[in-house]
Amino acid sequence: MSSWGIMFNTFEDLEVFYIEHMKKQIGRDRVWVVGPSLPYEDGPMAVVTIVRSGSSAVPPDELLMWLDKKPNDFVVYIFFGSRGTLSENEMSALTSALELSNVHFILCIKASDSSFILSGFEDWVGVEGL
Repeated sequence: MSSWGIMFNTFEDLEVFYIEHMKKQIGRDRVWVVGPSLPYEDGPMAVVTIVRSGSSAVPPDELLMWLDKKPNDFVVYIFFGSRGTLSENEMSALTSALELSNVHFILCIKASDSSFILSGFEDWVGVEGL
């Protein structure tokens, strides 16, 4: 808490209450949030891309266009962190639940975990998920 500032790998709309709490705890506004999408690999923040585990499979402009087509406050963001890994059974349960939920969602997983996603999942969810 004695740091000059604190940075969190999240975005403010997701955790607004927690971010406000942290600002009050440290007694200043030097709390920043970064995420959820990664910058372009060849853009001015290319170094950040390398540090933050690689590039995104979906370019930020494509992500924003997809989000713009969805109703406000009705997209579920699912991400277990860069260190989190789901087992095959957990990924199967998650994707099955998403398929049945009929909610708009963004599922962020590591490339190494993508083999656990059942073939045809993207076709099942259609325009609901990304």
